[in-house]
Amino acid sequence: MLLAIDTASRSLSLALYDGQQLLAEQTWYTANQHSVELPPAIHHVLNRAGVQPRQLTALAVAQGPGSFTGLRIGIGVAKGLAMAQNIPLIPVMTLDIVAAGTSYFEGPLVAIVQAGRGRINYGQYHWQTGEWRQVGELHNAAWAEMIARLDAPATLINGELDPAGEALLIASGKAVTLLPPAYRLRRAGFLAQKAWGQVQAGHSIPAAEVMPIYLQTAGGAAT
Repeated sequence: MLLAIDTASRSLSLALYDGQQLLAEQTWYTANQHSVELPPAIHHVLNRAGVQPRQLTALAVAQGPGSFTGLRIGIGVAKGLAMAQNIPLIPVMTLDIVAAGTSYFEGPLVAIVQAGRGRINYGQYHWQTGEWRQVGELHNAAWAEMIARLDAPATLINGELDPAGEALLIASGKAVTLLPPAYRLRRAGFLAQKAWGQVQAGHSIPAAEVMPIYLQTAGGAAT
């Protein structure tokens, strides 16, 4: 039984996965109340599914990039649970979660997570051997910088699109496809599935060694 925790941005998500089906999943937006909302939400999800903490065999956590505060709180809670139960903690990059929830497209995918202050964290993915795989570097940039780098004949955009960014993409004249809002939601169910595969393959590291991924802005600040 695996509990997945994603607090990488204002979108918080939890999921319980037994390797065959999602037993519970909850996703909601928070006004930077991660530390207040996360612990009771974990208790609620476990309780609704009839699962005791001792029944967990692994945990998964969104590793970043994302919000400095959100990542710190989510990873801190996940580490505490993993060490208390003596079970593996599997970190998964946030943009990989976005990609995992995106269907096939004839062209590259740009996965996006909000970084705050009008900036985004993003990475490009190509479809290879039945799944999206990240290529090139990850970036922290303003919307206009990301749009200027788009040069493929057609690009799929998925993830956290705010109204300003969506308007810029539509007005850019670039060949982009934007998924509807329901498909943009980053869900812990996909985090759970990716982490489960790593658990089954025996890929894990000590919980204490799991660290968040922060990207640098052009000025050198971490976000």
